[in-house]
Amino acid sequence: STWFLSPYQYLTYISRVVLTFEGHKLVQVRGRLVPVDAHMPNDAAVARRVATMERALEHDPLYAPLFATVGTRKEPMPVEAFAKKSVAIMRDAVHADLALSTASSFRQALPRGRVTLEALRAATLAGTASAWGSFGFNATVLIALTWVATRYLARPVAAAPA
Repeated sequence: STWFLSPYQYLTYISRVVLTFEGHKLVQVRGRLVPVDAHMPNDAAVARRVATMERALEHDPLYAPLFATVGTRKEPMPVEAFAKKSVAIMRDAVHADLALSTASSFRQALPRGRVTLEALRAATLAGTASAWGSFGFNATVLIALTWVATRYLARPVAAAPA
């Protein structure tokens, strides 16, 4: 038989599988999804390697602009709040009547303190949110779009009508 655990996407979870053997015979399979979040301790060796690689990128003329400060936050901005604000900004930027996005377009909260373009890129999936121009949607069309979005898209988090 085949066993699998689905760890979701973008390292939201990792699969932990424990196989128990007696002799050469598999007698038990246990598994669970482990959330990759602030509760998971950092591996010191990996953290050092990542910090070294990031410093190299910060000093590389090709990548340095990604690490320039583009803003600061007094408090972290949770994913859902970041999604709603982003969709509203996209809607307003293109003077659209409606902008829609899905939860999967937003991967993580914005940090407290210094925010870089790289932090923004890490928090979003560029190009997955869409904004439509002024098409004169009436309430019936908006209700139908919302119904479709809530049933067929990956958990919509934001709809920002004008």
